[in-house]
Amino acid sequence: MSQVGPLVRRLLAAAVPALAAASPGDLLRPAAGSASTWLTLWPFLFGYLFAGGFLALRAWTTFQRGPRGGFLYGLGLFLVGALPIHLQLFASTRMPLEFLLLGTAAALAQYTLAGAFLGSVVDGIELSITSILPAPPDQVWGELQKTESFLYVTAGMMSFADTGTWPAIMLEQGKVMPIRLQLFGRGPHLPHVIRFVEVNPDRRLVQTEEQGGLVRVWDHCIEVEPHEGGTTRYTDSLHLQAGVLTPFVRPFAI
Repeated sequence: MSQVGPLVRRLLAAAVPALAAASPGDLLRPAAGSASTWLTLWPFLFGYLFAGGFLALRAWTTFQRGPRGGFLYGLGLFLVGALPIHLQLFASTRMPLEFLLLGTAAALAQYTLAGAFLGSVVDGIELSITSILPAPPDQVWGELQKTESFLYVTAGMMSFADTGTWPAIMLEQGKVMPIRLQLFGRGPHLPHVIRFVEVNPDRRLVQTEEQGGLVRVWDHCIEVEPHEGGTTRYTDSLHLQAGVLTPFVRPFAI
């Protein structure tokens, strides 16, 4: 622990050259006794307060949900809480301006990123991707129903056990399809269940509710619509919830 202070000072000096000329006593002081205990406990206490404030705001108001709402919440706390403290430090100390700007930027990133992470954990993530395919809608809809198409688009990212027992046509309203999947062909096969809530050939729409493994909610909607020139507008929408793992599962979503 005796090396932590000098290490921090060297890192700060490398980031802000103006700090190199300052003596250690000007910038850092050892924390001992109750101060050390407080510095250890405060991040955890603040985390509970931060999360509790966001949950209360969502419960009592119509504040925006999800990662965007969490980002705005973190930004708001930074503006009314951390920023005034940094401005007061600028007005009342002789620390280099670069150091204060670095600390302010770090605080802004911490508040907003923590808020976005919290919003994704609490509310999940909404994703939607639209593509224009150079084929008529009926052809796209026909290919969409095939098991081989599903295996083709997921190849490399996911592999599945017992695919030889799967039906040639996957889409059937009301069907419940338990499967076992493996990420990148590594590790154990995780249980996953697909429920085909709606399969509407007239609207060319598929709605599924899925869950399993690390994922609590994986509500998936696919729409196939006519587009100009005989092409197809293909829209893939997803609501994902996987608790604290939500931000890490997101890259596998669409």
